Amino acid sequence: IPAYYYVRMGHQVGGMVLDRFGDIFSGLFLQKCVEAVGDRICVGGPVVNHRRTVHNLFKDLWNELAGMVILESMLPLLEEPLKPTANYSSAYLEMSERLERWSVDQCGFLWDNNLKEYFRSVSAAMRKWTVACDKVVNC
Repeated sequence: IPAYYYVRMGHQVGGMVLDRFGDIFSGLFLQKCVEAVGDRICVGGPVVNHRRTVHNLFKDLWNELAGMVILESMLPLLEEPLKPTANYSSAYLEMSERLERWSVDQCGFLWDNNLKEYFRSVSAAMRKWTVACDKVVNC
């Protein structure tokens, strides 16, 4: 739990709204921490049958495009392993620090100061989450 802060969505990015990627970003960050601790993630078949209602796929694409672009630039960050550690809190703190440093250096399509500030605030929230979880555990 200390390595799974749900990344907030709804941020304006290049005329779009960053949406529908909170679980993806959070899951990828958690996966890095799981590897650093030496644990594994196992994914199986779905537990429910999700039947989608008829909806506009172009609207879905518009809502997901910013996340796709950001994720593409994030791949080198996600490919670099975290330092091995004995606990999830320290792994997540390292992940948050790396994310913040990474965001500062980004440039190109969509990467303006607004998006960089968004990832600085996400990184800060990740650290606050971990500290709060540690306090609950150590009560």
